[in-house]
Amino acid sequence: VSDVVEHLRHLKLEHYGLVERIRLLEEKANIDIKTQLYKYSEIYLETQLKIASRALEGSSDEDYHVSYIRMDIDNFSRLNNTWGHDLGDKVLFGLAQIIRQNTRPTDWPIRFGGEEFDLMLPSTDRKGAVKVVQKIFKRLRAFYVPHQREKIRVTISAGITEYAIAGKKLRQIERK
Repeated sequence: VSDVVEHLRHLKLEHYGLVERIRLLEEKANIDIKTQLYKYSEIYLETQLKIASRALEGSSDEDYHVSYIRMDIDNFSRLNNTWGHDLGDKVLFGLAQIIRQNTRPTDWPIRFGGEEFDLMLPSTDRKGAVKVVQKIFKRLRAFYVPHQREKIRVTISAGITEYAIAGKKLRQIERK
């Protein structure tokens, strides 16, 4: 009997170890190596809306806002061609850090691809998104990558869109 119990205990530990490995592999598959941000996926907005519908079900008739920001590094191809891809990678990582440092734990910073970044802001209207972009712009003005005797600086362009759902409609979002 004790051998069976010990074997079951061992299997249970093995099971939890495998579950943790799967979690880590899924995380790696969804994280961009160069920026350590989420890789773009179309399901993020759907996931956010489902989370909101569960959290707010029956609690509010107010609208639920999700803002979405798309940022693009200006003249990134020229930067890569002039100073090299290693410097370009440092710029990507630096911008990703600035984005991460100026967001909440509930926000979704995403590398869309190339030099494009997205930022999904749950429970945030357009005015709130503008404030976030302004903070990112302010931090970016102080950011540079040292290269030989130069300080390489970059600028970004950004666009904002807002999605609002009536509180009553949130309760109707399908659950899986």
